[in-house]
Amino acid sequence: MQATTSGYRISPTLGGERSAGAAAIALFCFDITMAVVAHRHGRGPDFLVHDSHLFDSVEERQIALALQAAERLCRAEGLQYTVTMNSDVFEQALSWAPDLQFHQAVTLTDEYESGGLFGIRFN
Repeated sequence: MQATTSGYRISPTLGGERSAGAAAIALFCFDITMAVVAHRHGRGPDFLVHDSHLFDSVEERQIALALQAAERLCRAEGLQYTVTMNSDVFEQALSWAPDLQFHQAVTLTDEYESGGLFGIRFN
């Protein structure tokens, strides 16, 4: 952590090589830690949301471990963890964690002309 003129610069790190996957998992750990601490002290919401980009450079086994950690922590702390993830990546992660408890709220698809997000198709 470093103080700057515009606030604090926080650079979470894990031991070992600084790969993109390791940096993503360090950010995941930092985010979930801050969510738990803030929630315990009544200073944060009871949820954490991550976009699929967080896990882009992370191996499926590590994604599975992160999702399992989020499941355990959130269940114990009364939090909700939401992540957007491509179905193929999620299925590969599930192969490493078949007992993962999750709720799939919505499935978006671009397989058909009617698919997309809010009626918009992205190329």
